[in-house]
Amino acid sequence: MVRVLSAAVIVLLLAGTASGLTLRDKMHGRISKGNKQYDEENHDMALAHYMKAQGLDSTHAVPHFNAGDVFYRIGKFPEGAQEFLRSAASPIDSIAAMSYYNLGNSMFKANDYESAIEAYKRSLLMDPDDEDAKFNLELAMRMMQQQQQQDQDEGEAKNKEGDQEQQGEDQQQQDEQQEQDKQEQQQNQQQQQDEQQEPRQAPQEITPEELERILAAIEASDKNTQEEMLKKTSRRKTISGKDW
Repeated sequence: MVRVLSAAVIVLLLAGTASGLTLRDKMHGRISKGNKQYDEENHDMALAHYMKAQGLDSTHAVPHFNAGDVFYRIGKFPEGAQEFLRSAASPIDSIAAMSYYNLGNSMFKANDYESAIEAYKRSLLMDPDDEDAKFNLELAMRMMQQQQQQDQDEGEAKNKEGDQEQQGEDQQQQDEQQEQDKQEQQQNQQQQQDEQQEPRQAPQEITPEELERILAAIEASDKNTQEEMLKKTSRRKTISGKDW
């Protein structure tokens, strides 16, 4: 489990003056009101006070730090990370170290382990004795390794699935081609059968005029030629029984 630092514990003392409250005093007042609402778990009210404090002095780290903690508590980790990143710019090392620590926690909750690791390292540079930061750094590194392994396994599974899909598509195309060839073969066989079974045309009858021309040609030929012509004409046509 990630060890979470209770962030909204930074309390600034009011520094009032006889002539009235300065902008810094008003900001401190908003922070105090926000802390009171935070302790009562009125997170929305606490956040409203911290945001107003930021409007009074946007360069001050504490309103950003405490607003980041509220965002973290209500599960808005990206928003909390942005606030902690702003408060990490504080010139006070203790606030900067806590900001990086909570930034690491926010990124851890968002499953961005690489960014969490970087934040914990920065926190430890400013506070090397922070055992919680060390613990969370080690945990984030283990989680990142698991995430990378999982991504690798999913990538391999996806590639394998893609190969299987491609093989399936290739097999489907092969089956379709075989089916098409089979159909074409069946069509050709059927066509050949139809041609064999197709009734021949009835022989055309020879007209008297055509017969006279044939006989004349036969008489004008020698015997061998006449016999050959008779064979050809008998193969091509038949003479009807019509009186000619």
